[in-house]
Amino acid sequence: MPDPQNIFDSSTVSTILKWAVMILITGFIAQFGKQFATFILGKIRNIRNKKAGGEPGAKAAGPAPAASGDAAEKARLKLEKKLAKAAAKERKKKS
Repeated sequence: MPDPQNIFDSSTVSTILKWAVMILITGFIAQFGKQFATFILGKIRNIRNKKAGGEPGAKAAGPAPAASGDAAEKARLKLEKKLAKAAAKERKKKS
């Protein structure tokens, strides 16, 4: 009958440690594999965008409407805000 005070013998402890280390190593490899795949997909996307004629956001952004003084400044700020929001959305989509 096993000793209730000593539940884990040395072979059980070593087996548990081997499994724990193996699971940690597998998680480490999987995480960096995912990051590497994301990096490669980003590079491919950049190459395709360059072949298609530049960045997609650059085509949509037109010059600010010709207005006088304060109205032109407001239009420029509004356009910059839209571009920043679109860029943030694109970064979020890639993540």
